[in-house]
Amino acid sequence: MSILGWDIGGANIKVATSVGVARCYEFPLWKQPGELSAKLTQIAMQLPKCDAWAITMTGELADCYFDKAEGVRHIVAAVESARAWVASPGCAEVCGGASPEAASAGGEHLLSTSYFTVTGELISAAQVLTDPTLVAAANWRATAEWCAAEGFLRDGLLVDIGSTTTDIIPVTAGRPTPRGLTDTQRLICRELVYTGVARTPICALATELPVGDRFCPVAAEFFATTADVYYLLGESSIDLTIATADGRPLDAVNCVARLARCIGADSSTFSLADAQCAASNLRELQINRIAQAIEQISHALPRELLICGQGEFLAAEIAARAQSPVRILSSLLPQSDSPLSRCAPAYAVARLAAKRLGSE
Repeated sequence: MSILGWDIGGANIKVATSVGVARCYEFPLWKQPGELSAKLTQIAMQLPKCDAWAITMTGELADCYFDKAEGVRHIVAAVESARAWVASPGCAEVCGGASPEAASAGGEHLLSTSYFTVTGELISAAQVLTDPTLVAAANWRATAEWCAAEGFLRDGLLVDIGSTTTDIIPVTAGRPTPRGLTDTQRLICRELVYTGVARTPICALATELPVGDRFCPVAAEFFATTADVYYLLGESSIDLTIATADGRPLDAVNCVARLARCIGADSSTFSLADAQCAASNLRELQINRIAQAIEQISHALPRELLICGQGEFLAAEIAARAQSPVRILSSLLPQSDSPLSRCAPAYAVARLAAKRLGSE
């Protein structure tokens, strides 16, 4: 049995099969919630046929929803609608035919869905709808449960640095031991840090930036993001198609212009060298913010770090700040062209589901 894992966020949809095919799709859920089911269907049709889906989510926090319960219910409805279409004979014809097993069984009932909870369980859509809080923002737990089960980390901290947030999850004796389960609880205890390597606004990271031999206060406006920072610093893993603050391309000219706006300037007075200096300063601020959260969490814990996500490239610097040995998840996974570490929660929930459904 093959499993397709989904991590449905507010800005990205990440998918991975239990055999290691992974993809990341930008999808601004808060702008187009009505298109979610169609997007999920489109994504599923581009991937290898799977027998079951396992889902985790964070998109319920998007401000297109009044509250998390509404968000969870809408995401579940979109998933189930997409599942029904992908499992239908009509989709089999469009996709060039279903698997022999699905065809012989009539198709639809073989494609089951399960949803991952913040306590590490897989439950049905019907169970989710009785208590939507069970699955809200549970993707971090999937990654932690899987990494612990695989023996990648027995005692220490799992640090998942994404495009928007950083998750820091304690693991003790081969089991996740978080102090918080909800986003609010995790923010309070610093197990969730709202900083990432692509979508974080500069004004949320710094109050001032270097300009020549002085520092200038930063405008409280959405003028630039950390994608600009890491592009200017030559980080090759940054997705060049990511939505920027002004909608213009992620290139040197526009990155400089966006960072210039943060201090009320423009490219006529703020050079590439100025922008790179500011970017280096912002990188240090972000690394220190993550390292400080690690320090607050790890007083009584072993110091080993396992780092994954789009921001894996910061691993060495973060480990140095935290004075901890570090392992990088991508180095522990099968080598492939798929972004498995970046899609870690989707891959994790697929692998967990495969084991719990007895397909491995």
